[in-house]
Amino acid sequence: MRTMTIHSFSALLMWLLWLPLGVPTQAVAQSAGLTPLEVLQRVENKLKQVAAAEVRFSLRDASGNSYPGVLCLQGDCFRLTTEGVITWFDGKTQATYLQASQEVNLSEPTQEELQSIHPYAWLSIYQQDYRLKFKEENKGGKQHVVVLTATKSNQDLLCMILFINKQNDLLERMSLAYRGGETAVITIQQFKEHSKPWPAAMFAFDAKDYPDVEVVDLR
Repeated sequence: MRTMTIHSFSALLMWLLWLPLGVPTQAVAQSAGLTPLEVLQRVENKLKQVAAAEVRFSLRDASGNSYPGVLCLQGDCFRLTTEGVITWFDGKTQATYLQASQEVNLSEPTQEELQSIHPYAWLSIYQQDYRLKFKEENKGGKQHVVVLTATKSNQDLLCMILFINKQNDLLERMSLAYRGGETAVITIQQFKEHSKPWPAAMFAFDAKDYPDVEVVDLR
């Protein structure tokens, strides 16, 4: 799998991973009486109260190759580390370090561009671009399985299947299917919420730490 493909999958993870904190335990346990939309609306309301978090995950591509990743989140800011790529976003400026080319690209992404990297982008996506349903054959299992299916055939992400643990409300796994046949499975290995905010330096590229890279300013 190409490095940038890994990065794009991992970026998608950022706006899905907040699901573990989105549904209170009692609500998840009783979600059989709710629609998938109602469950996600509860998630949306809860997200406003979420503190900083660190997520460790692995991504498996269609060929069976696995890649580790670490994601640090706080509000609109994030730092994403995957194989050969580090991305910082401080709420305005995005910096992407590409190890293979020893290059850092600086940009100020538009709202549309942030759709693929913003931790909260899924809040608009699930209401506008996807049909929601519970996976019926999974009733009685240990996980709630929510299926999101694209309403337009030209959407890049055609289907998402989210596996949420009923006992601890944690998103344990997600399966992604893209137009063109590409697929991926993301498994959450550790989700750690932080009571104190990350230092601002966590989300900003510091040129002093990368003295030999070429900085390309695309702003």
